[in-house]
Amino acid sequence: MGKMINSVRGPIDIDSLGVTLTHEHLWFDVATLYKRAHPDLVMTDEKVTKENRKKILRDLHSVVFEYEDNLCFNDVGMTVKELESFKAAGGQTIVEVSTADIARNPLKLREIAEKAGINVIMGGSWYWFPSLDDDFRDFIMTQGKNKVADILIKEIYEGVGDTGIKPGVIGEVGNGDYEGTDIIYHAAAIAQKETGVPVICHSPDLHVLDIAEEEGADLSKFVMGHWSLLCPMEEAFRRGAFVSVDQFGMNFPGIESDDERVGAVLRAFELGYEKKLLLSQDVCWKVRLKQFGGGGYAEIFDSVVPKIRAKGISDAEINSLFTDNVKRLFM
Repeated sequence: MGKMINSVRGPIDIDSLGVTLTHEHLWFDVATLYKRAHPDLVMTDEKVTKENRKKILRDLHSVVFEYEDNLCFNDVGMTVKELESFKAAGGQTIVEVSTADIARNPLKLREIAEKAGINVIMGGSWYWFPSLDDDFRDFIMTQGKNKVADILIKEIYEGVGDTGIKPGVIGEVGNGDYEGTDIIYHAAAIAQKETGVPVICHSPDLHVLDIAEEEGADLSKFVMGHWSLLCPMEEAFRRGAFVSVDQFGMNFPGIESDDERVGAVLRAFELGYEKKLLLSQDVCWKVRLKQFGGGGYAEIFDSVVPKIRAKGISDAEINSLFTDNVKRLFM
C-alpha cells in the first residue's frame, strides 16, 4: 500500500488517484461571498439558461457579479450529472478547492463523490478576507497565524466539525492584497509543515513562496494557481513550486485565452519543468456546465488536450500531467 490521502469518502491510496483535475468546484456559493464583501451589490435573480448564456458571458463583470444563480452550485443531482462526462473521459479524481467562506459542505461533497463514483479531495482554508464575518476577521487579526493554523491542522487530523471528513489539501488560499490574507498564508504554511499536505494558492504571486520559506514549509508542496501572462512561471518552478494552468475553458474578454494557456504548457516543456505543471479548469460558473451550453468538467479533455497534442506533446506526456504530476504533489 502506498501513501494514503484524505478524501471525502475516507483515506485513499495515492495509486488510486488516476486522472485528476487539481482545481475544481462542485458545491459552493460565491454570490453570498460577494454580497458580504460588497453590501451595496445588487444581483439579478434571473436563472441561468442555455438561451441567456451568451448575454451572461458578454464580459467579466457580468459573469462574476450580476447573476446570483451563476455563482451557486447547490444541487447534488446537477453536479453528479455533470460529472458523467468527466468520468466517461477517464477522470477519476477531483480536487475540490471551495473554502469555508464560500459554503464548503463536506457532507454534500461526500454525497456527490459517492453518487458520481469518483474520488473527491476536499480543501480547507479561507478564500477572501473581506468576505469573512466580523468575528472571524477579528480572530485572525488578534490571535494571529498560529491560532489560525491550529484550525487547519485540526481539520486535517480530525475532520471538519463533527463530520469526520478531512481535507486533503489546504486551499484554495488567499485572494487579494490584505493584511489578513498574509496571516492566512502564514497559517497555511505552518499547517503544511505540520501535516505535509499540499497548499493550493489562488495567486501565482511569488510573495506566497517567501512566506512559505519563512515558515519552513516545503515549497514543493505549493501550487501557484491561476497562471496568467503575468505569472513568473520560471521563477516559481526554479524555487520548487508547482504551477497550475487551471482556467481552461474560460474564453471571453478580459482574461487569457485557451490558446495562451496552451502556450504556457508548451513553455513549461521548453523550460524542462513539465513535471511541475498541473492542469485544470476551475469550473465555478453555471454557464460552464454542459446543461447550460458549456463544456463541463470534461472540456479540458475534449477541447484542450487535442490542441496540446497538435503542438507535438505526446499522449504519454499529456497523461502524465494529469496523473504522475499529481502523485508528485501528494507524495
